Amino acid sequence: MINLIINNLYFAYPDRILLNNINLDLKSDGITCITGCNGSGKSTLLQLMHGIIKPNRGYVQWEGEIQHPKIAMVFQKPLMLRRSVLANIQFALNIQKNHADPFEYLKLLNLEHLADQSARSLSGGEQQKLEIARALALQPDIILLDEPTAHLDTAATMKIEQLLIDLSAQGKKIFCASHDMSQVQRIATDILHLQDAQLYRS
Repeated sequence: MINLIINNLYFAYPDRILLNNINLDLKSDGITCITGCNGSGKSTLLQLMHGIIKPNRGYVQWEGEIQHPKIAMVFQKPLMLRRSVLANIQFALNIQKNHADPFEYLKLLNLEHLADQSARSLSGGEQQKLEIARALALQPDIILLDEPTAHLDTAATMKIEQLLIDLSAQGKKIFCASHDMSQVQRIATDILHLQDAQLYRS
C-alpha cells in the first residue's frame, strides 16, 4: 500500500487561493476520485501530487513499501510528441529501459491500427487514449488522471473505467479527477471533494 500524506498544503495564484492549508493522510488502495466544480483546483492538486508544480507552502509525501514510487500523469488536454503513435509509446518504454512490445500497450486502448499515424493527427479522444497507453508504458506505481474520459464516447469511457479497475486490482494506486458523478460512483474506492480551497473526504 502506498500512503499519501499532505501537510499544510497551500497554493495560490495572485488573484485566487486554490488550496488553503490542506491536510490529508490517505491510507488506501484502489481508486480515489477527486471531485469539485470547474476551477476548484482538481488539476492543480494532481500536479502538486506529481511534483510538476511546487506549493507555496506545505508538502506532498508518499510513504509505503515502495520508497520512491513511479508516478505517471495523464492530462486533461493530451500532450503528444511530434512522432508516430507507436513512437510515443516507444519513447516511454525507452525511459524505463523496458523491452516490452509497444503494440501491447496500444492494444489495451484499441489503438494498434493507428500505430504509424502521427500522434498529433489523431482525434481528441484518440489522443486521450494514447496518453493513457503511454502513461502505462512508464510502468508507474501511481497513476494520476485528470478527466481521462472527457473526450470519449460511452463505449470508450466504459472501457477506460474497466481498465482503471483492472489496474487497481493489479496493485496500482489511482487518483482520478472527474466531474462525472455517475463515473465516480462506478469506480471510486474513496472520494475527495474540493470546495472553497478545502479538501473533504467523503
